[in-house]
Amino acid sequence: MSSESNDSPSFPCSEQMDTSTPAGKMVFTVLGAVAELELSLSEERVRAGLRNARAKGKRLGRLRVAVDPARIGRLRAQGQLWPDIAAQLGIGVRTGHRIARASAKNPIEGAPVSPYAVPAD
Repeated sequence: MSSESNDSPSFPCSEQMDTSTPAGKMVFTVLGAVAELELSLSEERVRAGLRNARAKGKRLGRLRVAVDPARIGRLRAQGQLWPDIAAQLGIGVRTGHRIARASAKNPIEGAPVSPYAVPAD
């Protein structure tokens, strides 16, 4: 095995491997086991890194965006489309739908009720 610039192990496959013979089957099985081991080690390193980051107090994942549900209602009442609202607020269209549905279930005092609110199921 040789190590390339990305430090991942590689196996030269220039020679043919006959998997119908017992020796070929053994080589194939060993290579599969090595690949599975490398995958497990990689997953373990990722989990350890995430644990370490959490222990240091790092925020993981996407940054949260504060969105005013009343603003979504006002924009919808003005006739704006969901993609335009999402782009203006820096959120996804589905996130806008979810916030509108949640605010329709729990109306905010003094907020205008949008005629375009998604009906609750």
